[in-house]
Amino acid sequence: MSNEKWNDSKIEETLTKLPPMKDKQSKDDLFQAIESRSKKEIPSRFSPKAKRPWILPAMAAAAAIFLMVLIIPPFFNGDQQFSTNDADQNSVMNTADVEENAADESAEPESESSLDGSDNDMNDGGSEDDENTEIANDENDEEQVSPEPSQLNQVIYIANSYVLDSNNTGDNFIVIEKQSSEDEQSLEEILMTSLQQSDPTSGQYLSDLDSVKTAESLVELHFSSASSLESLTSSEHEQLNQVFQEVLTLYGFAEVAFESGGETGIIFGQQGEVTSLPLATNNRGYYVISDEQDSYLISARMAEEEMASESGDPLNYAETVAKMAETEVSSDWYESAIPSFVDVSEVRLPGTTAEVYYTVSENEEIQNEEEQLETFFHALKLTASPFTLDNLQIINEETGEVVEVDLAE
Repeated sequence: MSNEKWNDSKIEETLTKLPPMKDKQSKDDLFQAIESRSKKEIPSRFSPKAKRPWILPAMAAAAAIFLMVLIIPPFFNGDQQFSTNDADQNSVMNTADVEENAADESAEPESESSLDGSDNDMNDGGSEDDENTEIANDENDEEQVSPEPSQLNQVIYIANSYVLDSNNTGDNFIVIEKQSSEDEQSLEEILMTSLQQSDPTSGQYLSDLDSVKTAESLVELHFSSASSLESLTSSEHEQLNQVFQEVLTLYGFAEVAFESGGETGIIFGQQGEVTSLPLATNNRGYYVISDEQDSYLISARMAEEEMASESGDPLNYAETVAKMAETEVSSDWYESAIPSFVDVSEVRLPGTTAEVYYTVSENEEIQNEEEQLETFFHALKLTASPFTLDNLQIINEETGEVVEVDLAE
């Protein structure tokens, strides 16, 4: 496209070169016509559109009218509603006053009749029915509510020496005696008391025991001196070893370690210096030795009772209890820890809990029933100590009474 500038002379020159046109209008008329026509043409896409000033005000007015239609009517309805609620409330209050007055009037004759003792028959029958209903409900509640589980009394087990022959020429056995514990004690305190009161030595050498510490299946005995047990005779050494075996296994320990003067080990009689001793945990059951004064428990291991099945496997807890109940003792120096008036009907082993179910015979004249039952309960508890059990429940099937023992303590 040429960048040549146009002026009047150039335009006239160009127009003269055009073919001649027959038009009565002059060039001035044509120029004015072209100029007026260009002003009336539709604007191009680049020209701004003129806004219509009437649209926005009309929309605002319509919105205002719509809001007024929504807001104004509820105010008229609210006045009517408030008046209706007030009327209803007044009506309710009046009705309540009337009912209260009627109740007061009807109560006065009733109080007079009660003072005269002239209650009507209908009221008498109703009160008797209510009393009978309450009695029946109380009886049903007593039948449905089972007794609360009781805990086995805490005792300290003391080892004593028992001689089968009264002339002291027979065998010597270690038996277990139950000693009541009135105060709550820790396991370490109980072990200290149990060992010192079980001391079979002539010099009471266990009095040098300073402290006891426990760690899972290990019990540590701390003595004041390495020579505390050095003076043991051969028989005392054997008896003290049996005391360790019988007493410490009652509490679930499998090993005893010694410490003296802050150092590991102790001189254990003729055996010399020892750091620890293994404890026999293969006992299966307990039996009873009775004399004129008291009764004692003796382990199946000490009494040399059978502790394995026919296949040679150690008895489990259920088999051990059955063995304790069915044992026919050939000698007369010990007997079953299960009293003759008790029948063990079933032993269950759900998980780490042992459940022993029993019944009591009512056809016998029983002497010292409570003492025999307590010995029976402790025998079941001690029998459970070698097994991996956490709880023991001894359940009377007839009364529902339950004795719970926490074996994990």
